Amino acid sequence: MSSNKLSVDRAGSRSPDMPVKLSTGINATPFAAEGFASGPIHFLSDDRIVYGCGNGLRVSSLSEQSEDGRRVDKMSNFFWGSGSSVGALAGSVNQNVIIYGEGRKMAGDPKVFVFSTESTSVIVSRAFENELGIVCIDICRDSPCAVVLCDIPDHNLVLWNWSNNSILANASARTSRATSVTFNPANSRTLCSRGSKVELWELDSSEQLVGDPVVMLDREDRVVTAHCWAPGGRVLLGTDTGEILRLNSYTGRLV
Repeated sequence: MSSNKLSVDRAGSRSPDMPVKLSTGINATPFAAEGFASGPIHFLSDDRIVYGCGNGLRVSSLSEQSEDGRRVDKMSNFFWGSGSSVGALAGSVNQNVIIYGEGRKMAGDPKVFVFSTESTSVIVSRAFENELGIVCIDICRDSPCAVVLCDIPDHNLVLWNWSNNSILANASARTSRATSVTFNPANSRTLCSRGSKVELWELDSSEQLVGDPVVMLDREDRVVTAHCWAPGGRVLLGTDTGEILRLNSYTGRLV
């Protein structure tokens, strides 16, 4: 049986309009291909995306309308990063920023950078002391705040206000070895993290980040591989068994 492996005729970058032949016989035209590994894609608007590419940011427009009314793909801009690499990354449609962090500690403590899509420059940065790297970043929908998830051994969750470069709260997700975290879009004081277990977090009245009881799934062999927020304070959990589970963030129980 043949695999869906790309047959690349030459090393390095390829022209966006050069067809790529798959071993299955399917011809596909890539939107973009570079000689660097890329990370997750984030939307900046309905038709603009950003993703990390080596030590840079690729901001691309998905399509534009030509003079004859057809929708055509269009490349946009590439910006070099300010750190040693672009690891974790997030984009905000509402606040016109891209926030990215260094994946690994190099010469000094890993840094997180806030890049303005309006001025196309870094407007603020912060070093995260004694951390080995930045694993995940998410941006609050309605305020200049981001949650930064740091690497092993402590898996620290850090709430950071980038407008005044201050740390609002932090807590360790070490017990679940968290690798991903997201804000509740409807409530910026609530978060969900995912690792070996799923945890719900709340910024309480004393401005402490408190973890709710770890969500215990009913089967030990089920592994949560993805999560996202849904209307009504629910979290959708994707598992390695192909299931999608619904979690009530108010009760911490499956529904």
